[in-house]
Amino acid sequence: MQTYPITLRPARHGNMSTLPTKIIFVDEKYIGTHEGIRGHNLLLVLKSILRRGYSGPPIAVIEHGRDHIYQSDKIAPFSYVELIKHGQVGVADGHHRITALRILSSLSLLNLSIIPVQIIPARDSSVVKIAVNKQKENIITLADIEKCFPVPEKIMLPSTTTFKVKLSTDEWVRLRDGQPDVLIPPTQLFNYQKLRQLKENFILSPLQEEQVKPYVGTTHLENVFLEI
Repeated sequence: MQTYPITLRPARHGNMSTLPTKIIFVDEKYIGTHEGIRGHNLLLVLKSILRRGYSGPPIAVIEHGRDHIYQSDKIAPFSYVELIKHGQVGVADGHHRITALRILSSLSLLNLSIIPVQIIPARDSSVVKIAVNKQKENIITLADIEKCFPVPEKIMLPSTTTFKVKLSTDEWVRLRDGQPDVLIPPTQLFNYQKLRQLKENFILSPLQEEQVKPYVGTTHLENVFLEI
């Protein structure tokens, strides 16, 4: 299976993160979600990816109901893992990034639908935990999150619950701060012929309009292409 060539940069906290870097490649169509997205943030992520390619932490995912992929010695890092149903894995952190990539895929701009993700051990409380940023808010459980994965576009109520990762100093930081950065240059990521066509003449097919409508208005999307 063809995959993107990627470059890794160290995590923001260097070698203090206790989270092993197990990055695999999966088809984005099968990744479940549990959070809504903010339109303004989504547009910023879209602009960033269109200008620079993918540059940032890989989308962090959880395997639904178990940690087999993470624990398996037979699944090597940077290998392709074939998912057989939607929601077999789901996003822990990176909902705006996966949504941006899905929009670009629906516009036929990505060279591949197979993307790098970092699989995390959601059930290993010595490495990863779910925390809240507001004292009075109830913690959402892993089971609550996983219930959303099999249902496309299903989200929970707004929450400030986040996944955190433990550092070797015993400090807990936001998950993305314990992840390395993945770099995929735009020359590798995009079909430049399609990209030029959209920049010169922004016209979407009825199917493409239907696919992007849940996330962003076509006028806002057109403005993104005018600004890059």
